[in-house]
Amino acid sequence: MMIVPGSAFIPTAASGCDDPLTDSYWGNVELLCWCNGADNGTTFTDETGNYVNATNPSLLVTTQSSTPKFGSAAADFPGDVSQALAWGDVGDFDFLHDGTMDFTAEMWLLTANDRTALFATCNGATNERGVFFHVRDGGGLGLHLYKGLPPATVALDVEFDLWDANWHHIVFQYDSSETDSYQIFVDGYLLGASAATSTYTNLSHTHYLHNGRAPTTVGYSKACAMDDIRITKGIARYPASGFTPPCRQFPNTD
Repeated sequence: MMIVPGSAFIPTAASGCDDPLTDSYWGNVELLCWCNGADNGTTFTDETGNYVNATNPSLLVTTQSSTPKFGSAAADFPGDVSQALAWGDVGDFDFLHDGTMDFTAEMWLLTANDRTALFATCNGATNERGVFFHVRDGGGLGLHLYKGLPPATVALDVEFDLWDANWHHIVFQYDSSETDSYQIFVDGYLLGASAATSTYTNLSHTHYLHNGRAPTTVGYSKACAMDDIRITKGIARYPASGFTPPCRQFPNTD
């Protein structure tokens, strides 16, 4: 069953929006890409300065001004299996799956397809190690953390109708103050949460963090657009009770 805003399962969206001009957690932001630029541009800039070259030479994601949520453009993923954004060095984003600190990973997503990798340091197989947050087969979202042996240490799937030609604010975060610490939000609503079935701190892997495709497989690369990609390290930004999504691009100053 798909859960949609206004149904009996979640409340109707609140009026207004979160409209900050500054970010009190700016010092904790590990990655912020506004995906701005001219049509068909291939330069993606991290506003923190941590990661200057977002795109590997073989990856040809482009910007399109016809589809942005905010700013001058959005990242356009036409569904070619060779196209993705790849950030940082191997190990830079281990905190997304090792359970050692709070974090918030978020973006705006526009899609009419299933099987899209949103944040991935592995390919979604139980013999791997890493995080695989994705649009699932048939819709909804899946958050799977792998430790190298089955089963996944977190296997959290939620249902939501993402295929309505609208932008949606997508979040997964780790909040150590909650018993079910791994959480998925869509448009400010907590749609699912889970505790890890086991913990691991020495989780080595060999992949960069990818948006738009699994790191080395041809799957999970369906056409979509992404905007305002942000990862905050050490902070779980959003309460389990829900929140009002932002209505401007994320600020890059405190």
